[in-house]
Amino acid sequence: MKNRLNKLFFIPVLCAAIILTCAACAAGYGGAPQAMADNPTTAGGADSFSYAKTAAAEEAVPAEVQAAEGSMYRNYDETNPTAGESAEANMPAGAKIIRTMTLSIETKTFDQSMANLEQIIARNGGYKEYSYVNGFSGGAYNQERSANFSIRVPSKNLDAMAGELSSIGSVLYRQENAQDVTLQYSDIETHLKVLREEQTKLMEMLGKAETMDQMVVIEQRLSEIRYEVESYESQRRYYDNQVDYSTITLDMREVIDYSDPVRQETFLERIGNGFLKSIRDIGVFFTNLVANVIIGIPYLIILAIIAAVIIVLVKRSSKKRAARIQQYQETHASVPPQTDDTKNR
Repeated sequence: MKNRLNKLFFIPVLCAAIILTCAACAAGYGGAPQAMADNPTTAGGADSFSYAKTAAAEEAVPAEVQAAEGSMYRNYDETNPTAGESAEANMPAGAKIIRTMTLSIETKTFDQSMANLEQIIARNGGYKEYSYVNGFSGGAYNQERSANFSIRVPSKNLDAMAGELSSIGSVLYRQENAQDVTLQYSDIETHLKVLREEQTKLMEMLGKAETMDQMVVIEQRLSEIRYEVESYESQRRYYDNQVDYSTITLDMREVIDYSDPVRQETFLERIGNGFLKSIRDIGVFFTNLVANVIIGIPYLIILAIIAAVIIVLVKRSSKKRAARIQQYQETHASVPPQTDDTKNR
């Protein structure tokens, strides 16, 4: 009987241990990412475009217009952060240049860098088109966090903002792309001019039309022209937005120590750094373990109550069963057994 009770008591304890283990794993490694999607706001009267709108505009642009004629790619590194700052000044007057930039930054003070980023964006008249933050923001967990942003900023402020962004952490990677779309933009302007001239002539012809057939043919052509004009104007607005507002793709990652891509670690440095990292990981493990045990106390209380109820019910059932067995034995013990002589009588 005692062995049976011990087994019944062991089951809830085992369930509690499994639940706490799963909670620790989920809390330590599967932290729910914090996703932030900021609504873009217009600056200086410029239209704000989301990714969906941009994609739709790209589909409306013919393939030949989307061709990147005269594209110029520049790579930068941390040793020369000011390279390309005169790119805006070197552009020809009246040129339509779409400038984009990609930055990868490491930071030891993630929260402070996030606050500085907000100030830099506001100071340069930009806005966040997309943002995504992954990792815990505090508490007992010491998980390294990361963030990705797509930032729109007036093209005239692109170089100044890039310089300010390099101050919020250690720049690992920087790339700038300048795409010249002057020819595509000029083609759109030419098409619009020709279509509007044709539209004006057709309106004059419509006023002089004498038969219904002539009016129908002219109206059909005017409808086609209106559709083409709207399509070209949509393409022109897309190019205006891309030219007036540059896009910065920013990848920011929280680190304990900055990367040093220039100098390779020696064998002893690698051992020492690995040993210190192992000590930090052990500290984080026990911190998370204690936190999870404290967090799991309500579950343990509930499981203890359930186990106590089960034990009480089992004991009552065992006592009733023992009483029935004892009564049965006493009843049969009071009746003398029949012998062969008794049966013959």
